[in-house]
Amino acid sequence: MQPRGTVGGRGAPAWAMVCRVSMVTALVCTALAGCGHFAAEQPAYDATAQGRADADQHAREAADQIERHSVYRAPDYLHAASQIKGVDVMSVHGTYRNADDGVTLVIRVHGRAPKMGRDKHADGWVDVPVCYRLVWNRDPGQTVRGSVACPGNAPINTPVDPALPGDTDQTLQTALASTPVDEAKVRAAVAALTLPSGIVRDVTAYSGGVAVALHGGRYDCVMALRTPTGVRVWRPQSVQLEPGEGGCAAQQATSEYMQHPPH
Repeated sequence: MQPRGTVGGRGAPAWAMVCRVSMVTALVCTALAGCGHFAAEQPAYDATAQGRADADQHAREAADQIERHSVYRAPDYLHAASQIKGVDVMSVHGTYRNADDGVTLVIRVHGRAPKMGRDKHADGWVDVPVCYRLVWNRDPGQTVRGSVACPGNAPINTPVDPALPGDTDQTLQTALASTPVDEAKVRAAVAALTLPSGIVRDVTAYSGGVAVALHGGRYDCVMALRTPTGVRVWRPQSVQLEPGEGGCAAQQATSEYMQHPPH
């Protein structure tokens, strides 16, 4: 008969064995918890990697912005890309979007990320220049085909177009509303507008009143009609401003095509 309070007849009291098992279990659990803690730790902050991720985002945004211009010829892609702040066009190849070779741009953008000091606080910035290959052709696939080695040449120098201020529509509306339907007076009112240097101001009379066109970049256009019944101001769609289409001119503002967006 086993002595009362022992395990196996000669070992330590049962309660002692339970304590040992509990202690071992606790140690194992603690060790496992510790391993899990180290496994779950985040990798060290890499400012260069973060800067590259920022550059990736800029490249995608640039491709989307170029696409919104609805252009097709290589010179037009070059022009559209060159107007985007922070984008350098390094090379352009091809002729036409739907041609066999399509159009390929290599652009350079700069990604930025905070540089962390030893105290885990931002200590300046890192600048990461990255070049990307953008392709437009018959394939409706992804435009940004990935990063490439940056060419050794300087960026292609394309003048930046003057840009119409965002409030130009309202400014023109207000100016024309207080101006009689008279070509000379409308011309004077348009000339008095405070606009950036290089903006084209075009005014012409027609049978229904006076037409106005303010022209910044190739696809930066505001049109207006001053008639006896009031003032209408609008921005034509990019496709209406394509070469061979309407264009941004006061005479064009009088056409039905320019007054109504295409469907």
